[in-house]
Amino acid sequence: MNKGTRRIGFFAVLCFCVALATGLCVAAAQEPIPIAEVLSRARGLMREGRASEAYAMLAPLESDLAGNVDYDYLLGIAALDGGKPARATLALERVLAVDPDFAGARLDMARAYFALANYDQAKTEFEEVIKLNPPPTARLVVAKYLEAIEKRRKTKYTTVRGYVETTVGYDNNVNNSTSVTEVYVPAFHLSMTLSPTNVQTGDSYGRLAAGAALNHKIKPKLSSYFGVDAQKRQHARENEFDTDGFDLRGGLSFGERDSAIRVGLKGGRFWLDDSTSRNTVGADVEWRHPINSRDQNVLFGLYNQIRYPDIKANNVDQLLCGFSWLRALDRPMKGSLLAGIYVGSENDTEGRADGAKLFSGLRVGGQADLNPKISVFAGLGVQLGNYDKRNAAFLCKRKDWQSDARAGLNWRPAKGWSVKPQLTYMKNDSNIVIYKYDRTDVSITIRCDFN
Repeated sequence: MNKGTRRIGFFAVLCFCVALATGLCVAAAQEPIPIAEVLSRARGLMREGRASEAYAMLAPLESDLAGNVDYDYLLGIAALDGGKPARATLALERVLAVDPDFAGARLDMARAYFALANYDQAKTEFEEVIKLNPPPTARLVVAKYLEAIEKRRKTKYTTVRGYVETTVGYDNNVNNSTSVTEVYVPAFHLSMTLSPTNVQTGDSYGRLAAGAALNHKIKPKLSSYFGVDAQKRQHARENEFDTDGFDLRGGLSFGERDSAIRVGLKGGRFWLDDSTSRNTVGADVEWRHPINSRDQNVLFGLYNQIRYPDIKANNVDQLLCGFSWLRALDRPMKGSLLAGIYVGSENDTEGRADGAKLFSGLRVGGQADLNPKISVFAGLGVQLGNYDKRNAAFLCKRKDWQSDARAGLNWRPAKGWSVKPQLTYMKNDSNIVIYKYDRTDVSITIRCDFN
């Protein structure tokens, strides 16, 4: 062997040793976290109500830790509380295969089957829990689930719900108009006095509304729906602003109640002072998807054709889509939070003075239960609208910035009845003065829901 060959061999051996040593160091540095610590972290997340995060931590370890009863049980309840009941049954089956008398795992398995609407299997598992002689608290939970199973089995394929409500209130701007009486029009270099019907007018009012909704289950995960709503609002003095409305809707729903896609058609007519003011026909789609036991996402879209028989220049085709998030709260008090965003467009079909419109908006709100009969609520919204045509009279492209706020209380004195005092404020800022206005409405509504 010559001297060069020996050097190459020596160098190769040296590289192999360095690589081996480096690999051992990296392996030592990346030594897996002990199982006990992983489970402890996951239990901490579960206690904080962060089941989805606990599941995300545990799931990647399943190929290595499946068969460990503590791990499998924690994985099962994290999946169940994180909105993955089918995944929970697989982990809990492994637990029960090792320990058939594990009452907690048996109870959670029953809950998972219940969430999957497999009521026969759920009932069997709940009955097995009773045989294990659980503590009184667990017996009470089982009894409630068994009662719920019987109710769902007896649920009619067709259900009808309805409501009637009456409202009295005061609106300081019943015609959504500017407060100024004289407007300068740049195109004519002069000021014009507005008609009284186009100037802010306040009045008290009464409103009566009623509606009904029918839902028919065609198959376990397919149902149809139909709804109708009607309302009439009458003012004490300004009768030319009295309104009536009538709306119809119908469609199909695919999936479970909490995770479903709804596709529907709708139509409506709106009257102003007993004359048809606006007709609307359209379609909408909505997808509700639970993230976990507390959070739900909603994606939605709609298309409307809006037609004005007497003012055809205002006719538009409207397209809108958006996303909202709903979170249920139970600490420090029960309630919910809602946030949503949306974007849309209005295509003018008859040469509207301001042209087509692009708009976007944001809404946030929430409610909190002060006690079983009283809750408070509040909400805020903003919307920005930009028009694409130069207004011939005001020599500019219209821009609107609309904001609104509402707050109120909902009192439920008896089953099916509610009393809701509410304050609403809306402000529309615009670079064209005739579209600039604000509005305050204070009202109280009494409602009866029935089925």
